[in-house]
Amino acid sequence: MSSFVRCVAVMLFQTACVPWALNPTPPPPISMEPQAALVTATIGGAPVRVHAIPSGTIAVKNCHRSNCLDESANYRERFFSILEDEAFAEPMPIWSYVIEHPEGAFAIDTGETPAFSDARAWSCDERAGQLSQAILKIEVDATQTLAAQLSGLGLSPGAFKAVVLTHAHADHVGGIPDFAGVPIWTTRADFEAGTNFGIIPCRTTRGAMLRYLDDAIAATPPVSSAEDAQLGPGLAMTRDGTLRAWMTPGHTPGSVVLRLTTDQGLLWFVGDLTFAASELGETLAGIHGDFEGVKKTTAAIQALTSAPKSVILASHDPGVPALLSGWRAASP
Repeated sequence: MSSFVRCVAVMLFQTACVPWALNPTPPPPISMEPQAALVTATIGGAPVRVHAIPSGTIAVKNCHRSNCLDESANYRERFFSILEDEAFAEPMPIWSYVIEHPEGAFAIDTGETPAFSDARAWSCDERAGQLSQAILKIEVDATQTLAAQLSGLGLSPGAFKAVVLTHAHADHVGGIPDFAGVPIWTTRADFEAGTNFGIIPCRTTRGAMLRYLDDAIAATPPVSSAEDAQLGPGLAMTRDGTLRAWMTPGHTPGSVVLRLTTDQGLLWFVGDLTFAASELGETLAGIHGDFEGVKKTTAAIQALTSAPKSVILASHDPGVPALLSGWRAASP
């Protein structure tokens, strides 16, 4: 094991150590800069607009993107394989999804900001910051943040009804401070897991209006539906129930998937359950916390999206614009 990995192992046990870089092979150049996409639909005849907005790109190690070890390896072993991997995969977009719903605007994840690369932003947990910057290469400038792009669409982050996080990894929560006073829906399970699963909430959530999906689900009477039968109890994020969320442990202990029901069909937002819709059920990411949980959710999503007029939208899929365009063309 390299000196760097020994150092990180010490970090995981919360003892003093300052890691240094391995000088890994830099990511290959991105084949195409991600572009925002928009699809329009209706809910009960009322217009709804769904935006896919990229806040820069992220490159992860090859062993992060696709598990390098036997599936029997535990999470810590797989994490060490990521640390020792010296090669990055091709950069991927960091998508946030914005739904202009008849009841108000909702954001699914908030992307990342230039603060990721600023050591001062990690003052609450410097070791976690050093580790994150060693295994993730994030490229985002001030014009690419979710808040900056919302301004260009005439939307104000402070006027949103809610933000729902698919999970609390850095590239999904970086923009939270821009949504001051807006309910931020996450899971207690993710926050309790903390740095053991790469979750460092102190950088972005101080002062945030956090709401916990797992608590709310436990306090809500169950409903009978095909989705709940497959995924477990969910929670309606809108009064009309067309935007619904389920807690689906696997990628992280508190990962979430959401479904938007429109007159034209269903849009499923699956976070990092898969890095691309075309890979769902084919590739297991090395960074997944629990393979069995991922497989269970994958089987459920595959069953629920087997009917026509459903589309799977992951958080880093370069094919999202084409998927949205194809879904709308097939759903007049």
